[in-house]
Amino acid sequence: MEQRSDLGPWRYEVWDTKLARHAKASAVLQLAMYSELLEAVQGKAPAEMHLALGGVMREKLSFRVADYAAYYRSVARGFEALLDDTGPSFPVPTKPEPVEHCDVCRWSAECREQWRADDDLSLVANLTSVQRHALHAIDVTTRTGLAEPATPLPDRIPGAGREALAHIRAQAEIQVRGEREGRVIAERIPPARDRAGALVPNNGLLMLPEPSPGDLFFDIEGDPFFGSNEVDGIDYLFGVIEPGRAGPDGQPAFHAFWSIEGGTVTTAGERAAFEALIDLVTDRLRTDPNLHVYHDAWYEPTAVKRLAGRYGTREEEVDRLLRGGVFVDLYRAVRQGIRASVESYSIKRLEPLYGFEREVDLRDAGTSIVEFETWLELGRGDERNDLLAQIAGYNRDDCISTLRLRDWLEEQRAALAAELGDLPRPTVPEPEQVEDSEAQQVVKRTRRRACRRVA
Repeated sequence: MEQRSDLGPWRYEVWDTKLARHAKASAVLQLAMYSELLEAVQGKAPAEMHLALGGVMREKLSFRVADYAAYYRSVARGFEALLDDTGPSFPVPTKPEPVEHCDVCRWSAECREQWRADDDLSLVANLTSVQRHALHAIDVTTRTGLAEPATPLPDRIPGAGREALAHIRAQAEIQVRGEREGRVIAERIPPARDRAGALVPNNGLLMLPEPSPGDLFFDIEGDPFFGSNEVDGIDYLFGVIEPGRAGPDGQPAFHAFWSIEGGTVTTAGERAAFEALIDLVTDRLRTDPNLHVYHDAWYEPTAVKRLAGRYGTREEEVDRLLRGGVFVDLYRAVRQGIRASVESYSIKRLEPLYGFEREVDLRDAGTSIVEFETWLELGRGDERNDLLAQIAGYNRDDCISTLRLRDWLEEQRAALAAELGDLPRPTVPEPEQVEDSEAQQVVKRTRRRACRRVA
């Protein structure tokens, strides 16, 4: 800025960049702190502070420092009081709380070590922060204490009634038992019944359709931070394992549809990959009308619906897949039908149950995204380099793991049928019962948004 400061006939203002699409209060506080530090260097307070956001819009926001200075000073004084030994509560007890940032935080290993040392409730799978704090309020503070039948629990706590509390306790108990045995163990959850005592259809292990020779196993790799002038985020690899057909290596055929065009990832490439995926499923359905497409969790069918709407292509085919109940979410089947001694029900944590060992050692899906972004920077023009092969191998592992999980769940279903007798397979609603499919709704919403942008 052409305004005098202690540095000379100019002064600086703070800019910060965030991948987020919207400015968060924490980001503005961060800017205010930077501005205070900058004032100490140049002897003059900057008039404004600025934030460059991620996403398609690449929005740039400016804030008057004076508008936020008083609030920032108040927050800073409170923080300094906590650190000051003259404060009201020193030393301050600290305990890490699980948050979304844990997935990328460099201190996550230290926090997890402390949770384990404390036998903390945060280790109990699927226990929410509201439920965890409610249990702390009644002096249930450890996983072992929660698992102990002698520990009294009320009929309900915030976020959980009697039935949910029973599931929470059972989850803690199996995790404690699994650790004592030194292995991952699992048990079947009794299937849900209605008031008349009849089995609830399409729930837990009862949502598994009859296996068919043409069944497919599907996984997507995506980068939520990919930005272009057209979209936020992109799905860059659509992987499908086809056990009914052998590949060149004699193993189940693996189809990798990349969103790559001309040596880089583009929306045109994403559209072509999506169309190739839907065309493959549609073609295989002609051969085996009873096949299903298995996936783990909600992302895959949601992405299919979103892409059909984004590009206005293959809408009828996607509509038929959704109406026909072709997609099968194994994560939901596990959550409703299986209890395991794991801290998370991600498919990678379940793999010891069915003896699956991965060929590609990638820590998690986030690692795949980092590797992909590395390729974008370094590997343009070479679509067959080792990095792409590694990501494809990771995706193939996910697809095969989904296949193995389906097979293991079928074994659990057979064991349940041996106990209870014949179990119903899921039913698919008749077409006339479905007024407007999810895919059609997504397409309509996407077109309305596009029209508003044009207007």
